Amino acid sequence: VCHRQHASLMVAKFLPNGAGLLLEKEVKILSQFRGNPEKPLIVILGGRSRGLKTKLALLKKFLKKANYILLGNLVAEDIEVSNRFPRFSKKMVFSPDSVDGFDIGPQTLRIFREKIRQAKTIFWSGPLGKIEEKKYSHGSRAIARAIIKSGAFSVAGGGETIYFLKQARLRNKFSYISTGGDALLVFLSGEKLPGLEMLKWFMEEIKNLNKLAKRILKANKEKERIIIKTKKVKDEVAEKAKEQREENIKLLDQEEKTIYQILMKEGSMFQADIVDKS
Repeated sequence: VCHRQHASLMVAKFLPNGAGLLLEKEVKILSQFRGNPEKPLIVILGGRSRGLKTKLALLKKFLKKANYILLGNLVAEDIEVSNRFPRFSKKMVFSPDSVDGFDIGPQTLRIFREKIRQAKTIFWSGPLGKIEEKKYSHGSRAIARAIIKSGAFSVAGGGETIYFLKQARLRNKFSYISTGGDALLVFLSGEKLPGLEMLKWFMEEIKNLNKLAKRILKANKEKERIIIKTKKVKDEVAEKAKEQREENIKLLDQEEKTIYQILMKEGSMFQADIVDKS
């Protein structure tokens, strides 16, 4: 629900929060995929026609990065009707045939396999047929196996895609399975997700607090340094004062001794003079 402005997400602005391990892993892997995927890059879009706006945003984001975008029947029909991407027609591979309109046909499967075989990175969202019925799930199953066989780094996502791969026992053979649903497409299309923005805001606050804490720590260290230096100066002054006092005492003692000697000498001379007179 990171792509929705739910109260449970917005409250992150007022309470301590953090990303769970799964969300953290999703953001890390999908950020790498979104930023600099290894080429050739193949994007496969299927599923129902609902959420077309989100899928179109994803198309717009990846048309410049992807080598080919393989489109399921329903998505292809909607894009052809919208007529929004005529200049990228060479990159966008439409389905030339179908099975009763509910699955990709053999010709489409052959073309898709050829493109997938060349790929180093593959993103797949949305089944390519009416997977609820076994006879219309052949195309999706064949494409899943082609992706696995290619050895490319493969990312698959969306509720129906995950359900299908789990039922086909192929889920664990993909490099990464995203549980993001619509949030996955929104994130990959480059839009801001309210949930992540709240986490970013909180993390920025944490960073600011950490910076403040570092400044306070630095100030405290400087204060401690000044205190130590001041104490050292005081100790030096006290030591010098003590030495001066001791020196003064020595001088006084010396003066007293000299005076005493003078008095003793004067007294002796006085006494000798009396003796002589008598």
